[in-house]
Amino acid sequence: MPQFNNITNNTIYSPDRTIDMIGGAQNNSIWNNVITATTGPALHVRDIYNSFWNNTISCGLGGGISLESNTDTYPNGTNNTFYNNRINCTSGGAAIKANDSQVNYNLFYNNTIEASVWVNDSGSNYYNTTGMGNIYYFANHTPSWSVFDVVDTNNDTWADAGNDRPFNATTVSGYFTGAGKPQDWFPYTSKTAGTCGTLGTAGQTYTLYVNYSTATSCFNVTAANVVLDCNGYSVQGADANGSYGVYSNQFNTTVRNCHISGFEAGLWLEDARNASVYNNTFDPSYCLKLKDTNDSVFANLTCLNTSNRAIWLTQGSNRNSFTNFSIDVRSSGHGIYVDGGANNSFDCMGNSIIGMNTSSHYGVYSDQIGTTVQNCQISNFETGIYLNGATYGLIQNTSASSTRGYGIYLYTGANYNRIINSNATSSAYSGLSIRNSLNNNVSGAQISGYDNTYGALMFYNSGNNSVISNSTINGNGGTYAVTMRSATNGNNTFYNNTILNANTAIFASAASGNSFYLNNITASVWVNDATGSNYYNVSGSAPTQTAGSTGEGGTVSLSCPAGTTIQSFTSTYGANCASACPVSCGTCTIGSPSCSVTYNNANCGDCHNGCSKNGNLNLTCGLGNRGNIYYFANGTPSWNVYSLVDQTGDGWADTGYNVPLNSSVSEWSGSGADYHPYTTVLDTYPNLTSLTIGPNPAYKTSTLYCTINATDNEQANLTAYWEWYRNGTNQTALAGNMTMLNATATNLTQTVSSSLFNKSDTWMCRAKLWDGTLYSNWTNSSDLQVSNSLPNLQDMSLTNLTQNSLSLCRVNVTDGDGQQDLKWVNFTIVNPNGTLVINNVNGTREGNTTFYDSGTFNLSVDGYWNCTATAVDYSNASVNLTGSFQVIREWQKYYGLTSGQLQLGSGAANYLLNWSATYGQVVYVAEPSVDLNFTYLYPLGVCPNGSLHTSQNDFALADQLLGLSTASSRSIEGLFDANNNSIADTNASFKVFGRTVNNVPVAKIANSSAFSTGIFWQGTAGSTLCYDGAKDLVFAVTINKAASGTYGASDYELMIPQELARYKSPSNAKVNFYGEYRGQND
Repeated sequence: MPQFNNITNNTIYSPDRTIDMIGGAQNNSIWNNVITATTGPALHVRDIYNSFWNNTISCGLGGGISLESNTDTYPNGTNNTFYNNRINCTSGGAAIKANDSQVNYNLFYNNTIEASVWVNDSGSNYYNTTGMGNIYYFANHTPSWSVFDVVDTNNDTWADAGNDRPFNATTVSGYFTGAGKPQDWFPYTSKTAGTCGTLGTAGQTYTLYVNYSTATSCFNVTAANVVLDCNGYSVQGADANGSYGVYSNQFNTTVRNCHISGFEAGLWLEDARNASVYNNTFDPSYCLKLKDTNDSVFANLTCLNTSNRAIWLTQGSNRNSFTNFSIDVRSSGHGIYVDGGANNSFDCMGNSIIGMNTSSHYGVYSDQIGTTVQNCQISNFETGIYLNGATYGLIQNTSASSTRGYGIYLYTGANYNRIINSNATSSAYSGLSIRNSLNNNVSGAQISGYDNTYGALMFYNSGNNSVISNSTINGNGGTYAVTMRSATNGNNTFYNNTILNANTAIFASAASGNSFYLNNITASVWVNDATGSNYYNVSGSAPTQTAGSTGEGGTVSLSCPAGTTIQSFTSTYGANCASACPVSCGTCTIGSPSCSVTYNNANCGDCHNGCSKNGNLNLTCGLGNRGNIYYFANGTPSWNVYSLVDQTGDGWADTGYNVPLNSSVSEWSGSGADYHPYTTVLDTYPNLTSLTIGPNPAYKTSTLYCTINATDNEQANLTAYWEWYRNGTNQTALAGNMTMLNATATNLTQTVSSSLFNKSDTWMCRAKLWDGTLYSNWTNSSDLQVSNSLPNLQDMSLTNLTQNSLSLCRVNVTDGDGQQDLKWVNFTIVNPNGTLVINNVNGTREGNTTFYDSGTFNLSVDGYWNCTATAVDYSNASVNLTGSFQVIREWQKYYGLTSGQLQLGSGAANYLLNWSATYGQVVYVAEPSVDLNFTYLYPLGVCPNGSLHTSQNDFALADQLLGLSTASSRSIEGLFDANNNSIADTNASFKVFGRTVNNVPVAKIANSSAFSTGIFWQGTAGSTLCYDGAKDLVFAVTINKAASGTYGASDYELMIPQELARYKSPSNAKVNFYGEYRGQND
């Protein structure tokens, strides 16, 4: 049983179990040996209390050290100590193998282990002492501490901190294994934690392996070429005033891979040239503060929760570059603030600068020279980018938006800046405002704002000499898109922009000398210009010239300078000898940017064969005559509505009766004009649409005229030229010209009087038009032959329209050739029964008048009588006129006493009734079938509620009921409402069975009579409806004892139409009389 033996200073090799400690091998010491095995473990231990140190153990596939429990009566492999050994198992196997659950209490420390599996342990063994563990390498010789997060915080080289401490099956999975859950609490590491303080060794790289925290400031760099690599760890402050995470005033300071927060300034560089700062996150009041710091590079930065100036460059910080950074302001702060230093560049590379939308804070502020802002998304600041007197800056591929101020603001002295391919947006004010600033250039921008006073793009005070091009200016539904508010806004140029989505596109209230051309404008008002001193088109004056030449067979290709086109050209080809004859060759297109001509005999012709020949091409280039492109607010092109015509084919109007566009169109207010607005309408010949000679027919007494109508797409006024032809011969004395309105039918000012022609002459007019540029062809009218004048019949009438009276039919007859040309006028009269009363009888002329009559005839029956008059002249031309006239029966008149005998007014000694009552009130007359109810008798023209019924004419409806013509003076309307206004001419009050009825329409047989006949209509109980033309009529007169009437003294007198008796039954010939009487004392 070997015990208390020493094995030292040996080199021992065996394929398997080079040293095998079994059979009671206890309390032995093995040190300073080289122990090697290839297949089995190099050191195999199954006993206890042995010590192993300073050995080099190289293992094969079987592992380095293997501990097992004993299978005999001897103790298991426990309580052994291994320290200061080097165990190399890079070729396979576990360095320490204790995968027997009975193997316990062995101690391993300060061993250097290099293997693919460091520990495989199923028992309860120890891999560190208090404060000391082992040194671990991967099989490829890589130190474990370069991969795993283990840190020495007390500078003893043994890890006491880190995310991967202790080493175990979880933190170093695959390297520590086994059911015993082995772990090393203090593995070796070269990573030291250290403390905040001075970084003062020149050229030193300081690497962090843990998070740092401090109540004040942390790192102060005091030497050149220092690198601070936070290695992903954080540096945390306590928000102390004046504190900083890192401070440097040295050359070539590098700060990388840090998360710095809780300081007033995350990184403060003061006079620290050539600094490199990258892959950092800052979360302080100031993320970066640069003072007198030049030529430094900042990349891959994130600035969070800043409450002051995220990036602040001050007091001479020049030529610094910032790329791939983002800023998130979570309090009242600025994004980038440059108030000291030139030529600093900020490229967000698509990242955002976001604020908290607080007053007087800016995404980017600069008052310095050469500030560049690129590829940034800036939002939620009062102003996105504020250049306060900053000059020679660049804003490119950047979006700056605001909900309470300007997107981009160029303020006093902000000169020579460029804004390229950027967005300037505001939902409250102007997207871009240029105030008291000169010589700025904006190109490819998207400018959007909603400011009903200043518009999306505002120039104010001395905003001069700037160029806005290739941009979109969106008024966002507000009043203005572009405004120039001051008289000092001058010499700005706007070209090739899209201006839209505002009521007024361009508002130049007092500005002058500004130029607008090639802009695409869509608005209700295109221009509102108060001064008229701005320009809305450019001309081709002072163009550039280019020239090129080639020998025979060569090609000359020339291009105009950018933005210009060909205004004119010459192209010649000819012999270069004494008798040279250059000829025209090839052609160029006016308005094109380039031209190419090949010079050879096939293209240009041969000229003096045998001599050398040259082709010469000369272009005159210029802007051409160009204005702006105008659309109505609904998108309709201006040239679809207004006359804008292109004569040269370059797409820009140079004629048309709405050219120039100015205040003559409703979309232009104030002064100014665009003399060359865009159009797709090409100049065309004026079109003579119609030429009509008249009158047709024409007579010897006529005056001949010619009516012309024409259209032209460019001129409001046209010149018309004409000629007159009589029987094929040009009447040159009648030729002439006049000005006429486009698309308006106009009579030629030259007419032909009747003294210049005879009957049967044939006349023709012809005309052509000139629009100031082009003439139309001559157009002929149709031929017109002068005809015999036909007689004219008019004003036909019957002299009487009452039945059983004598009447005449008369007519006014005239002849254009004179009354002496009338041969006769015949009349034919037909009564309502179809009987010829007069048949083709010559009429009689009434003295020297132009009236003729038929002679008298008796109107024997009522109804419609027809009169036909035929006029014949000495050329046997005849004209007929027929009139139809209603003859009505005379109204029946009744008068008499209200006691004794009732006498008929039209008969002698004919009596209807013998009345004996003494006191009469009213006499009523109605058709026999009327169910008379005196309670509901209402005046004609009056509703049951007493209001006048003016919405219709009750009198005309009553005529319809009785079959009377309202055209007759003997109709109800003619007698009671001659004014035809639905209101009775005369009315009176009646007493009807004790009820006073007002507004009763009345009429008299004779004006001198004391009696007036009134008209009522019969209503019904409970009805409030007014007269509808179907209700029965009742005629009435108030009894007036022994009054003076038409036929002498009588008690009553009234009249009724004969049709009253038969309007319900044509065979009826009677009416009923009703008398209303009262007692003597009533």
